[in-house]
Amino acid sequence: MSNIKSPEANSFKNGNEREYENCSLAKSFIPVVYYIIVVSLILLCISLYINCTYTILVLSNILTAVHCFSLVFSSFLFKKGLFLKSVEDQYFRTGGRGEIVDKYLVEILNKIDMEGVEYNSRDFPIYTVLLPIYKEVALIKKLLFNIEKLHYPKDRLQVFLVLEIFDIEALNTINSMCMPSYVQVIVVPDFFPYTKAKACNYALQYCSGEYVTIFDAEDDPDPKQLLIALACMKYNPNVGCVQANLSYYNANENLLSKMFTIEYAILYDYLLPAMYYYNMAIPLGGSSNHIRFSTLRALGGWDAYNVTEDADLGLRLAFYGMKVVMIKSHTYEESPITIRAWLRQRTRWIKGHILTGFIYMWSVKGLGGVKSWINIVLKMVFKPLAACFFLQSLICMFLSYVDILEFPYVWGCVTIGFSTISALLSYIISLYTAKMVVLYTTFSCKIKEWWFFPFYITLYGVASITAVVQLVVAPYYWNKTTHGVGKSHKAGGM
Repeated sequence: MSNIKSPEANSFKNGNEREYENCSLAKSFIPVVYYIIVVSLILLCISLYINCTYTILVLSNILTAVHCFSLVFSSFLFKKGLFLKSVEDQYFRTGGRGEIVDKYLVEILNKIDMEGVEYNSRDFPIYTVLLPIYKEVALIKKLLFNIEKLHYPKDRLQVFLVLEIFDIEALNTINSMCMPSYVQVIVVPDFFPYTKAKACNYALQYCSGEYVTIFDAEDDPDPKQLLIALACMKYNPNVGCVQANLSYYNANENLLSKMFTIEYAILYDYLLPAMYYYNMAIPLGGSSNHIRFSTLRALGGWDAYNVTEDADLGLRLAFYGMKVVMIKSHTYEESPITIRAWLRQRTRWIKGHILTGFIYMWSVKGLGGVKSWINIVLKMVFKPLAACFFLQSLICMFLSYVDILEFPYVWGCVTIGFSTISALLSYIISLYTAKMVVLYTTFSCKIKEWWFFPFYITLYGVASITAVVQLVVAPYYWNKTTHGVGKSHKAGGM
């Protein structure tokens, strides 16, 4: 097919790939993180050997304190997010903070639902849409259908299906399809690392758009999203990127998908707008973030060695003084529907977040001040570690109850009491948060099981343990989330 681009791998590895590889902070920091974790575990083992009882008590209390502080800080942000719900304007999640919205595009957006709205293509910049796909053949037709629905002049739209060269099934499927004229296929050569960021970086050499965004294979974006993003970025050079809300179209699949939908709403509808309000660094989502191509190239593209390249890019934007703003536009994705799939996805996120937080935690000013630094360090570095050891401390507390471990009476009472208070605080805060979210957020279905949310978040501790292990033994391993397995696809989608 004439619209398939697949240059030799060697020509890229000697050019653009080396450029992006040199920009990879993750590749430089992973050995440091590895040695820190290994040395910490060795010291922990030595301490346990010298005095097992007091080591467990001290470590349990310290990490439980971190866990409690993280809960309180999250509650502070959530409360502000609730307030900001009342001051949103038509396009910005928080009403905007001095940003200028393009009036011409606003006029088009206001008329978009009327019949016969015509675009003057010359008034629109070229917009590049990257669609990285790997082993998701069943979703290609539906994805292209969703892209076709976008309200944007198709002659100013540059869409790239980005495929891996060893994804033979996808390549065969594409070869048998009749593609729209604005869609091109880019085949990524076989070279390390095997990450989404590497594939997207490879595609950048073909981009001619002024703005770039990414949609995942299962995404169903708001048809107005490109226009809203452009309206909010066009006359605001200090806005480095805009992030749309992410939610799930299969929330009603089962209990797990409902809990995940509540969690996403907490993040995108409340916490991220609050972080924007306080000028905090915002870790981007993996989809529906819109950025100027010139900005992306200046930053060195995505970090190909970071399995959460989205969060890394968000912190890098903050580090260079550029803002990320939240826009009132949704992209609906597919939630994992099994615990195994959820754990695989969450393990990758936590692994990448620990590494990303560790990379940027050394500069308070670079992250936007003390509040932002506390938020990033707590949420991305210490909270996963605290959740990991907090789970272990609860097990130790249970062992002490059955007299397998003998703790000193006073210390034991303090530790057990502290752990109990922390667990109750976690339960009450998460229950209240879930209830408020269900009351004030519009979902694709009714979620009556919000009371189960406190039990759902205990899975975070299990994923944290796996993430720490993977960070040591397989830091570049990409836990691929399988999509297209929900009821909506089995029922016949497109």
